[in-house]
Amino acid sequence: SVADDDLGDDKRDAYDTLHTVLVTLLRLAAPLLPLLTDELHDGLVGGASVHLCDWPDADALPADPALVAAMDRARAVCSTALGLREDHGLRTRLPLRSMTVAGTDAATLTALAELVRSEVNVKELDLTPDASAVGTFVLRPNAKVLGPKIGGDVARRCNLSMVELEPI
Repeated sequence: SVADDDLGDDKRDAYDTLHTVLVTLLRLAAPLLPLLTDELHDGLVGGASVHLCDWPDADALPADPALVAAMDRARAVCSTALGLREDHGLRTRLPLRSMTVAGTDAATLTALAELVRSEVNVKELDLTPDASAVGTFVLRPNAKVLGPKIGGDVARRCNLSMVELEPI
């Protein structure tokens, strides 16, 4: 039960979040499903009907933009890593020894490192701000896409552009 004292803080927070989401969803769905939402709301909250509650205010809900940004970054890292595993034919169930995330904002993943490790199934996650120590950026134009846009001699134009983009 949620009232038990043996629940950890993370589990209690998860139940609290789930409760908040369900009550808010019931308030939003009340005009569309009046009888069902009233019954569910009574089971969750008790007391007054869901139809007597105020419409949910988005500004009143807790928000943490930094956490949202960090989770978006973690999701992008996991998606990229899982895509690379698929490209190389490595099953997700196969644990990898290590993975390195490089970039100026890699440190934002420190709090979510365990989540990324478990999602990607790696034993060690290295976060480094120096991307040049891990790899290099290469620009490879897609001639099939550029051909219709810039016309004729795509290869010559791309080679001229590459000369202009060489690092100083």
